[in-house]
Amino acid sequence: MYLSIETDLGQPVAGTCCTMCPEEEIKMRERENLLHPFEVAPDHHPKRPKADRHKMVKEYTRPAPGKEDPNPSQIRTPQALVSTVNYLINCVGTKESHSWSEIYDFIFDRMRSVRQDMTVQDLEGKEAVEILEKIVRFHVYSDYCLCTKPISVFDPKINDQHIQECLKRLLNLYICHPELTRNRAEFEALYLLFNLGDTEALRHSLNSSTQLRYSQIVRSAYKASLAMLLGNWVQIWKTFHSFQHHPMLQCALHRHFPVIQRHILQAMNTAYSSKVLSVPTQYICQQLCIDETELESLTAFLGLQVQHQHVTLSKTAIQHITQIPRRHNASIDKNLDKWTIPHLLLGSTDVKELERALDSIHL
Repeated sequence: MYLSIETDLGQPVAGTCCTMCPEEEIKMRERENLLHPFEVAPDHHPKRPKADRHKMVKEYTRPAPGKEDPNPSQIRTPQALVSTVNYLINCVGTKESHSWSEIYDFIFDRMRSVRQDMTVQDLEGKEAVEILEKIVRFHVYSDYCLCTKPISVFDPKINDQHIQECLKRLLNLYICHPELTRNRAEFEALYLLFNLGDTEALRHSLNSSTQLRYSQIVRSAYKASLAMLLGNWVQIWKTFHSFQHHPMLQCALHRHFPVIQRHILQAMNTAYSSKVLSVPTQYICQQLCIDETELESLTAFLGLQVQHQHVTLSKTAIQHITQIPRRHNASIDKNLDKWTIPHLLLGSTDVKELERALDSIHL
């Protein structure tokens, strides 16, 4: 089963540029003073910065209607595209002096340019799979890290759109190139978790091979997605905790936390709302998969009273919840801290260790 993806391909062009940025663009952007701070040479003049050719990365340009076919010298080779993505993750993604929102803006644009060069060449095969896997991880990780930022800093809908496009393209490449499926279980699980409860994603999983369906990581993600349809929140939290060896899967699942928590709170409100009844904070934390710090923030948002480690529910506050703001999760933060950015985004988390852990857990 192929996932539908929108494409607008002309005649493929084989790129010949072997660097991260074509020489012509370097000269133009230096001349027009369009260098990004991450690309300027050290000890540059503040008014006329010079380009550091080892840091220059081709930026994304929107294709204009009726524009001539791209010049092969302006299109990077598959090997150069792989090197570019690795540079962005290893060198730009590890800049501790900058916020992740600053890093995200730069990498987002440059990875979009990478995908543009892939599309122009109709790139498939090993390099395409390797590039898309890393791009998906980058967007999923950023979706979690920047989930509390205002839309002026981070637009989750645009980020989601790029995740979906890359995931669908990647899963189709796995189907076309079965010899390149070493990491397929990870991304099939990501697709299910990112689209939790979505019937198209569930149908896609059901139509995959028996071996893939019975991979522990895919089975766990499938159960969580089915549980979302059935309102089985306990099963979803079980799956979430079982992914402690693979925080990227937890990040994909996290985007659904506000919806799940809203349903749980509304159910608890029906069961426990009373002027003379309060609910232990520990119980609420367990049901919502949050810690006490997160609960304090949530109760303040809802206007609920907390006294002596108990919460008094309120029909007025809970019945009309339309959206709970996303917050970082202590469990995810703890797991992410165990890994460096390159380890997370280049795919060095141990999927085999996760498979072994899932084997020992009854989900």
